[in-house]
Amino acid sequence: MNKSAKVKTITKVAVIFAFSFFLIFAEGCDFISGMFSKKDENVEKAYMEYRNAMKSGDVETLKKLVAKDKVHELESEQASSMLDIARALYPPDVTVTGTSVEGNAATLTVSSAVEGGSMQGIVHLLKEDGEWKVYEEKWEMKMGMFSPQVQTSEKKEDTLPLSQEGGLSQPQPYNQGKESSGGATGEAVIVKDGVQETYILQTGFISETRFNNPKRAEIQFQMQAEEFGNARRIEITLDATKTGKHYADGKNYSVFDEDKVDIGSTTANGFTAIFKFIADGGQIFPPKDFCIINITSPYSGDTEGIFSGEISDCIIHSAGIDYNISSVKFKMKGVPSH
Repeated sequence: MNKSAKVKTITKVAVIFAFSFFLIFAEGCDFISGMFSKKDENVEKAYMEYRNAMKSGDVETLKKLVAKDKVHELESEQASSMLDIARALYPPDVTVTGTSVEGNAATLTVSSAVEGGSMQGIVHLLKEDGEWKVYEEKWEMKMGMFSPQVQTSEKKEDTLPLSQEGGLSQPQPYNQGKESSGGATGEAVIVKDGVQETYILQTGFISETRFNNPKRAEIQFQMQAEEFGNARRIEITLDATKTGKHYADGKNYSVFDEDKVDIGSTTANGFTAIFKFIADGGQIFPPKDFCIINITSPYSGDTEGIFSGEISDCIIHSAGIDYNISSVKFKMKGVPSH
């Protein structure tokens, strides 16, 4: 892994290990703890066994306690070093504040008191062969390291609405008319299970938007949400200089795998790309089979240039849950800083 790839991995997450564990430091981000109430002792027991193996650094036991499609992450060359980092930042003691079970999928909300603040987490588990396995675990720490975003309604003419049937999309209060710190503005209008939502382009240091190499560009659009920082969003990785069809398969790539994908390579289905929907709290939904991203206007690197595309009829899937994204139309104006 070259130096730039290492820096990118570090800035993308504070810690990413087998289950996509990470920390987001923010002020005023009240998480979603306490939203569940249904108890299931077997779910909590499975998570506590996993925690014990995590804290002791027992990789072989962890392999038995994580979901099947996460085991390969524990077998990667970087697994040992990433485990050491994760253990150093791992909450020492936790309290389960809520449990939700739907068929073979379960979610726990958890909390931990730490010096200088508190941590709130969310854990997704799957039932495989009759036993609960940890699919992913995410934590958010409230430490006051960043100031809350200031919203503004000035310069409404600078917003970038998307054309829709019946007229233009309505500007959102979040980032309304305000150029992001990354030097670009944009939004994505998404129709998921028949409900239309507008997500705002995210740029800057802690976002996933990266255009330093347009042939392997990453772009992130996120739903406005003041309640907590880990709001639902879409993330796309593709060759932004090419118009036409870009093909995203149904694999749920880990941070170790994404850099190995030959983005922009020509296939019978289109140029290779990655697409994922991240639900509130962080559950990742890749395409169930595949999704086609059609780039209608390529990225030019011009401050006045428009990068745009659309997606239609994309089924996404995670932990036995399917969503139908019937339409995505996105635009970005300008040049992100990263």
